[in-house]
Amino acid sequence: MKTRYSISALLMILLLAACKNGLTIFDQIDQETKLEEAVITGSVNSIVKSGDTLYASDGNIYSKNVKGIRGWSKINGPEGTIIKLAADENRVYALTGEYDLDTRTYKNKKIFSTFNSQNKWETVETQNIEGEIGAIFWDGNIHSTPIAYLQTQKDDTNKFYKISGNSVSEADSSITSTVLLTRSDVTYTAKDKTIIGKSGSGSDTNSGSVTLSGEVFSLTYSAEDNAIYAGTSKGLKKLPLDESGKLTGESHNPPGNWNATINAYNAFAVLATGTTAEDAALYTSTIQPNSTYAKINGLWGYYYSRRDNWNRE
Repeated sequence: MKTRYSISALLMILLLAACKNGLTIFDQIDQETKLEEAVITGSVNSIVKSGDTLYASDGNIYSKNVKGIRGWSKINGPEGTIIKLAADENRVYALTGEYDLDTRTYKNKKIFSTFNSQNKWETVETQNIEGEIGAIFWDGNIHSTPIAYLQTQKDDTNKFYKISGNSVSEADSSITSTVLLTRSDVTYTAKDKTIIGKSGSGSDTNSGSVTLSGEVFSLTYSAEDNAIYAGTSKGLKKLPLDESGKLTGESHNPPGNWNATINAYNAFAVLATGTTAEDAALYTSTIQPNSTYAKINGLWGYYYSRRDNWNRE
């Protein structure tokens, strides 16, 4: 009898552990909202906008029209593994490299660029930079003119360059973080768990700050919600702004059925598009570290009035 109870108790513990790890949460959402067949199922490292096209990368590159609901398709990328994407108004930039299993780092990093939607990749010349290529990123300013940047590393010192076309030039020395968002005259940056807003031509006026429970990976601005969305190691976070663009210090729940989809996992890449409920959309990646589980790793989209639930992209 004791053996039977012990086996039952063990099975219950295993079941609860599976629920805790989030592996059954997708079965729960599937009962409420039929999950779409995912097109992008890897660990999505970037989502960017150039012109009227969105691009996402999970090692491969996918694109779709900004106004479409889903509709992603794989496109040709440059040689090598895609580490990160960045963008400006006319071009998409890809950082590539060769992954070294021994050191668990990327070697032989290169930067490529392509005109929006042409998918013909050209090498970005980097002979004049100081240090080694670290990362590429952008300021996420999709409502005006976005800017792409390159971070280099030399003797534990970071330096930042602006990427334009097939060349790089030294950037504004005020750039200090690869987690960057520009909105009107307010700049938001993040380091570790803290997001800081600064406004004014000299970026020296305080526009609020907030410290979250997880490390901040990416930032985007939603015009529909007048809020910053932060992709963090503790999931997607919604941070409302006041009329001046100042962070209020509060963290709200994202819209829709977010708790059943994106609450428990790393949200490495996020992007908000549109200006009204009729065209607004919100995208986030979900990644479970050290897992290739296709039901977790991938890209999710929320389309406000057009489809008011999170679903696979």
